[in-house]
Amino acid sequence: MNLSSNDVPLSLDRCMDFACVFEHVKAVVKDNLGLSRAGLMLGLTDLPRQVGGFHGVGGNLIVMNRKLLDMVVRSAEDRRQINAYVFYILLHEYLHALGFLSEAHVRQLSVQLCEKTLGVDHPATHMAKYGVGAILRGIEAHEHLDREEEFGIPRDFEIVSDFDREASRWFV
Repeated sequence: MNLSSNDVPLSLDRCMDFACVFEHVKAVVKDNLGLSRAGLMLGLTDLPRQVGGFHGVGGNLIVMNRKLLDMVVRSAEDRRQINAYVFYILLHEYLHALGFLSEAHVRQLSVQLCEKTLGVDHPATHMAKYGVGAILRGIEAHEHLDREEEFGIPRDFEIVSDFDREASRWFV
């Protein structure tokens, strides 16, 4: 994906799936840090509300909190806010997947990359700086846990198909 920094916010706004947003994440990281990684998968599952997602060190799976994503979709004013949230979470976890293990460093890099490519006023930049609740009304990271979260009762886990399109190109 070849995007100039002026094109990224507009193009991101038009995304209609995880794969499109992730292509933007990968392009931003490649253009700014010179790093990339293919072969990642995305899984959705219910996690405690204070966890937007995670990536296990050495693995190829990014897991996004479906419960929090559903809350974002319900409270967002428009597609831009939804895509900004997905971009921010995927960017953060992709940086971990690239080997940046320090949470503080990943947060700092996320802010820098969002500011540089999306602009200081973009919702993803605000989320990177101040958290999801800074943009989306009704999203509180530390709300009371429901019974399933409190006792760690697992729910179904969903793998998003056709997520990292770069990984499958050479099979065609």
